[in-house]
Amino acid sequence: MIEAQISLKVAKLAKEKGFNIGCKYLYGEYDGYNGLHRVDNYNQMNNDNQFSAPTHTLLKMWLAKNYKIMLTIHYQWEYNTSKEVDYIYHLNDLRIQNASANVLPYIEPMNFERIDDNNKNWKFDEAFDAGLLEALKLIKI
Repeated sequence: MIEAQISLKVAKLAKEKGFNIGCKYLYGEYDGYNGLHRVDNYNQMNNDNQFSAPTHTLLKMWLAKNYKIMLTIHYQWEYNTSKEVDYIYHLNDLRIQNASANVLPYIEPMNFERIDDNNKNWKFDEAFDAGLLEALKLIKI
């Protein structure tokens, strides 16, 4: 099983929010080709039109460690048929679970279960990407 990279839209927002962990993939122009490239990089060393493309899991761990945002992906079943319908994501504020944790001033309070995209039926990677995008939007820099 090969883990997917985040989308370009998520990569751009991650760079804007300060993501700067070494990645094996890069979006943008490189060697005269614009797209996804296999090249070791950090956002800090990239040009303005280049964006690190981490895996979903790496960005998820960065959000949890640095901003206490936990993303989980769940699947839904069709009622009474046990047929898998789609995947959804949940975002949780880890600070709520640890009352002694310092309240971080750069995140708006979070209190939500599911963020719906007009009842879109997501595949796993699509739900993961959508959840990462919404989590990044919560970070106030």
